[in-house]
Amino acid sequence: MIKRATLLLLLILTCFITLLSVSSTTAVSYSVNLYEGGRIEATGNTSQPGGEVTFLVSKAGEPVIPPNIIHIYQATSAANGTFLFRFNLSEQLKETTLDFKVGGVGIDTVIKKTLTIPDFPINIASIEDNSVRAGVDVYQLFSPHYTADNVLDSIIAGGNTIYYRIGGNWYDLLDSRATSAAFFVPENAIDPGIVVMWQLDTWYPRTGFDTIKFDPVSLEE
Repeated sequence: MIKRATLLLLLILTCFITLLSVSSTTAVSYSVNLYEGGRIEATGNTSQPGGEVTFLVSKAGEPVIPPNIIHIYQATSAANGTFLFRFNLSEQLKETTLDFKVGGVGIDTVIKKTLTIPDFPINIASIEDNSVRAGVDVYQLFSPHYTADNVLDSIIAGGNTIYYRIGGNWYDLLDSRATSAAFFVPENAIDPGIVVMWQLDTWYPRTGFDTIKFDPVSLEE
């Protein structure tokens, strides 16, 4: 007996193919971002607000059948035409090339992107203590990349900002009070709401670990 989940998947896939046969001039665009832990977010816009949009992800070059389908879902675009699809990739899909397809009512051509999944990025909340943010990058103090030249390049790229993480908090080393150990108490820490908004590029961990990009990583063909 075919499982209910398999039947549902086949039904959605059938609807996806059927919807693509409808001829129209509906415009659609979308982008794909990768976050820490393998979370994928596909955000887009269609010129038909309130229309049905179908999102399909499958292994590139393989038949579009359940074993090769990574994710499939249908949703209705918002009143302004925007839509969002979110799901998680498994670790096994790193370095795998996938086809991302968007179709729907009135979309006469599949909007396809063929994307290769890189190493999963990291989030600022996962950075360990004894790390320094210099400009656009973050260095663990024992990283072999933590050199004067590299730090200077990071500051040139991201501005003259130097923060230090200790006790789970970030502190501004350019603050005149940072010359004393008494400064490094929670009430002097950078607001966590500000920290999570930082736009960063690369994390350089301690010796023995590869460098990691910060999320979100925009996936491009």
